[in-house]
Amino acid sequence: MTGRLEVAGLSKTFGPTRALRGVGLTLAPGELHGLVGQNGCGKSTLVKILTGVYTPDPGGSITVDGKPLGLPVRPAAQRAAGVSVVHQNLGLVDDRTVWENVRLGRYQAARFTRRISRKAERAESARILEGLGYHLDVDAPVGRLSAQDRAAGWSSSTSPPARSAGRPAGASSSWSGR
Repeated sequence: MTGRLEVAGLSKTFGPTRALRGVGLTLAPGELHGLVGQNGCGKSTLVKILTGVYTPDPGGSITVDGKPLGLPVRPAAQRAAGVSVVHQNLGLVDDRTVWENVRLGRYQAARFTRRISRKAERAESARILEGLGYHLDVDAPVGRLSAQDRAAGWSSSTSPPARSAGRPAGASSSWSGR
C-alpha cells in the first residue's frame, strides 16, 4: 500500500540506549493516527524525528506522497510537505477565536498598509477547515470547543495531507479523528 506518509526502517540511539529500531509506518490519505503506548516506548522520539527535532540513525527513510523527505528532516521541509503533529498540549489561546488560533503567526498583511484583513483571515481559516472536512464556527472562542474540535482547529493551520496525533489532554478514551 502506498501512503501519503511512509516511514521505513527508522532507528534512533542515544548513547547505549536504542529508542527506536526499524520503525515503519504508513498513513493513507484522510487518516489521522494517534501514537499510544507505554512511557519510554519511542512515541515522542518518532514524532521528534518527523518534525526535525532529532536526527535518526543512518538507514531509514521518510516519504510524503512518494517524494523523499530529506534526513535529518528540516522543519521548513516538513511543513512544506504538509506533515503536522497535534501534541497533547495544543498551545491554543483559549480566549481567542478559532480563526485567530488557526492564523496565529501566519497573518497576511496588506502590501502597502501592512494592515491585517480580519475578513480575509476568517475566510482563509474557514477554507482550510472546510478543505479538511471540519465544520467549525470560526468565530467561536477556542476555549468553548470540544477536545476533538480543538485538535482539528490546531492542526488545520498547515493544511496537512498527513497528520499524527497524541490524544489531546482532556479528551475521552474514544477520541478519534474525522
